[in-house]
Amino acid sequence: MLRATKPKESTMTWITQNWTSGQLNALVKKIGGEEVARGILDGSLVFKIEKPAVSPLLERLGTSLVLATTGPFVASEKFKLKKDGGICSHLGDDFQSWFLGKTEEAKGETTLRFARLTRNSLDKPILDELGDKAETSLAEMFAMMEAQARRQESPLLVNIFANTFYIRDANNVLRVVRAFFVQGGWNVIAFSTYSPGGCSEGDRIFSRNS
Repeated sequence: MLRATKPKESTMTWITQNWTSGQLNALVKKIGGEEVARGILDGSLVFKIEKPAVSPLLERLGTSLVLATTGPFVASEKFKLKKDGGICSHLGDDFQSWFLGKTEEAKGETTLRFARLTRNSLDKPILDELGDKAETSLAEMFAMMEAQARRQESPLLVNIFANTFYIRDANNVLRVVRAFFVQGGWNVIAFSTYSPGGCSEGDRIFSRNS
């Protein structure tokens, strides 16, 4: 975008002393007439280029209702491998270390919103865009995983892209938790919010709706 502003005298001096008449004539044709060109040369007008606005990181897609829990949510009792009667094909080491010791209190019905990540990004810019709605819970994440344990479609992705949640661990540290559907079950891994890996374009980001 071009914006007209008052030029500095040094800028005009450089133009008038260093541009040839041919260059000035070309400028007149480029910018649309003698009046504008005269404004540039007499010091009353110049143009500067402004960077275009950056598009949002998140393309909002919809919301998903999560039913109330009837009692405390004990992570170690829910996040189990398929061989142990669970719905997970893999649990990452950091996820196990940070989350399997966590218990969440019973909570009422909630609504999560989900969005598509429009470009590759570290987690901090995503958290900044989500603001105070970024944090979700293990119980909410697990309820959604359980509802799609047979690879049903939506709201969680069941392809190569990740489903990302921001959840506090057993020590109350906000972490990145990602779930992929692979090998007939959910692969769940966790990272620091400062991880250099970040998220990929096309990933689905979940947050609170209110």
